Formats: sequence, structure tokens, C-alpha cells
Amino acid sequence: MSEYPDENFWQKVKFNMDWDSICILQTDYGKSLLEKKYKDFHYSIPKYNKIILTDKAGDDKIVPRKNKTLRKFLDE
Repeated sequence: MSEYPDENFWQKVKFNMDWDSICILQTDYGKSLLEKKYKDFHYSIPKYNKIILTDKAGDDKIVPRKNKTLRKFLDE
């Protein structure tokens, strides 16, 4: 509780497994699992920055089309 003092987190956290003891949260596995759950709980979605498009820069390049099928090759 001292590392993750948010009471709202403790009320809403759910683990997918049933354990015999809560002491598992003191192991390395338990600490990493608890840290991941805490970060997921407090994650906030970053704001969307709208991209403003300006005028086109540069000239258009015309790429010659290559024959991709046998039929188009024989039509020539």
C-alpha cells in the first residue's frame, strides 16, 4: 500500500489468477505484475494533435507504368 497508495486502484484491481496468499505480491513476479496493473490503471490517452496540411511542395514525378501481366505485354 505504501508504494501504490491510490485507494481507487486497490478497489478496482482484478487479477486473473486465484492465489493462496497475498504474499505473492512481494515476489519479483508479483511486483512486476502489480506495477504493470498500476501503470495500466493510471494511463491517460495522449491528446490528438491535428495535422494541418499546407500547399504541396515540389514537382510531380511521372513514373512510367511497367507491364505487370502477360496479357498487357502481348497487347503491345
